[in-house]
Amino acid sequence: MPHFPEHQKTVVIPVEWKKGKWEPSYGGEMPEIREGAMGDLTLSAGALTNRYDLERLSYEMTVEILHAGSLLWARMSRVHYRGERRLGVPNGGFSRQRDRLEEAVLLPFTLKEQLQLLLRGTKPAQLCQCECDAHDLPDKSEEILSINQAYTRLSERFEPGRRSHAGNVFTKVCFTDGEGFIMPLEVLRKSEIVKLEKTLMAQMVEVTHGPLEGGESPNGHVKLIEPPEIE
Repeated sequence: MPHFPEHQKTVVIPVEWKKGKWEPSYGGEMPEIREGAMGDLTLSAGALTNRYDLERLSYEMTVEILHAGSLLWARMSRVHYRGERRLGVPNGGFSRQRDRLEEAVLLPFTLKEQLQLLLRGTKPAQLCQCECDAHDLPDKSEEILSINQAYTRLSERFEPGRRSHAGNVFTKVCFTDGEGFIMPLEVLRKSEIVKLEKTLMAQMVEVTHGPLEGGESPNGHVKLIEPPEIE
């Protein structure tokens, strides 16, 4: 499924399924669209007539993406940051040019338990709650129970001038890979989504042709077999 960058402008086209094709809900013809354009088709679950399709597209599972003890980095804006840490990645670390980490301040915090990702079929994946230790916060007694809470508390402390201290932690929080590169959590999310989508199509479902029990004769149907094993 496509994941558009936050800064990329998108459009919504209200459509209705009529006589085997999509037509604009407001009438007229569909707008001209570039070849190869991608998007997400959002429907109510009741719009699907085959229960196997519904089960396949809404399958949920959790996967571990980082071990307990992993060091994460909350990305602070150089414009709003008020503190003593320097810009850029810490000594010994690397970054990709497109992530522009050299223009940010990275504040460390540690996972006190494994970090899991909830995969929700073809819906956007979500981080599960995970207790953290935010080293730079003055109040050591406060329990930090999620990545979002860790980022918010650090932003409140070190970016006091911001109007809002919430943020997309998949882009605002980074991890270090096995080669020393510091990258956003979005990298892990995309990787796990691709694995699941491939697994759903290749390992978890069985496509058969011919009549179903009871005499139904669709072009094909999908049967769930076993929960997927992601490598």
